[in-house]
Amino acid sequence: MILKPIRLFDGEVLVEMRGGSPERFLNLCAARGLFLRKIRREPETCRCIMTAEEFLSCRPMARKAGVHLHVLRKRGLPFFLFRIRRRWGLPVGAALALGILAFCSTRLWDIELSGGSRHTPDQFTSLLAEYGVEAGVPLKEIACGDLEEAVRNTWPDILWVSIQKSGCVLRVQVRENEQWTEETEADSEETVLQATDLVAETDGIIESIVTRQGTPLVTAGDEVTAGQVLVSGIVPMEDDAGEATGAILVHADADITAITVEEYHWEREVTEETVTFGAPSAFALSLCVGSQRVTLSLGAESAQVLLGSWYSPRLFSYLPLPFSCEMQIGSSLIYTRRALSEEEIEALCQAEWEEFTENLREKGAQIQEKDVKVTVGELWLQMDGTVTLLGPLGEEKSSEMQTEEKENEETE
Repeated sequence: MILKPIRLFDGEVLVEMRGGSPERFLNLCAARGLFLRKIRREPETCRCIMTAEEFLSCRPMARKAGVHLHVLRKRGLPFFLFRIRRRWGLPVGAALALGILAFCSTRLWDIELSGGSRHTPDQFTSLLAEYGVEAGVPLKEIACGDLEEAVRNTWPDILWVSIQKSGCVLRVQVRENEQWTEETEADSEETVLQATDLVAETDGIIESIVTRQGTPLVTAGDEVTAGQVLVSGIVPMEDDAGEATGAILVHADADITAITVEEYHWEREVTEETVTFGAPSAFALSLCVGSQRVTLSLGAESAQVLLGSWYSPRLFSYLPLPFSCEMQIGSSLIYTRRALSEEEIEALCQAEWEEFTENLREKGAQIQEKDVKVTVGELWLQMDGTVTLLGPLGEEKSSEMQTEEKENEETE
């Protein structure tokens, strides 16, 4: 098996020996060191396989043994080249294909992104295009270090970035700071707001209050209304004699629990619309070479939806070819409407109520009482009522004193 490709490279022939003494011919060939293979005895002839060079060397032994040699089959590279010696298109095409392959192997044809969730691949492609990195650019002109610095300067929320050339593919790996948005928002609030109050979002009765920072204005058992200040961000300063000398502006911070009543309303139609795809009615074929795109469409304008898939051919995993194609099939949408059954209505109401209670649990609120009724009409399904909750109360707002100071500064 190992020598077979070598023999095909040298060329081999299937020879038939007729007349004379084939046994003497084989002995003479063995004495001269010629290697004959697959010798097979026929009723009147004898066959064997030898290389082209051995065939030319064994003619004197054939004459001495009185054997006539007839070539039945030729195969191998020398015979193939001899047959196509006048077909210049094949070698020219092979040389041209090798040249195109060599040219394509020195260019960038694809950009792969991994590790990012906040920034899309299109954003990275646009950023790299601003620095001249796009499909068809020579690989030797790409400076990965400069691109990494550009990515970090453009998006400070990226903690780590690695850009490497792998064949004709530019691989971009990033690691983002998941807490970046929350930290920046918190920093901006601290810089803009110097003092905040805790204000009631809705009416309720205070169950308990534990103040960590600020001046509490309500106590347990007090009834409060929406918009009322519960904890002020203004802390008065007094001297030893108990006289007011000024005030300190702080961020009001407290744990306030209150009993509130919330209106609950949810509605939806008692019918359901389903969408199905009709028979294929359109076809579109797109060919992309680098950044250029050519599309051939048949009836694509009349289709309501187009479904397609991209195909980008590759030679191995690191050499994508400089073109890709997309095939799309379009069809119409068929809308049908049906009435919901009693079981489906009950399941929808149950799912909506579970989602509502889950949101309350995430906020830290508990349901004390509920008075919710379900009404099923001819067109609409409704859930209305009130829910008594025990949970946190109070949202941050800018301090009233600070707001007045800003208004005075703007007036002046």
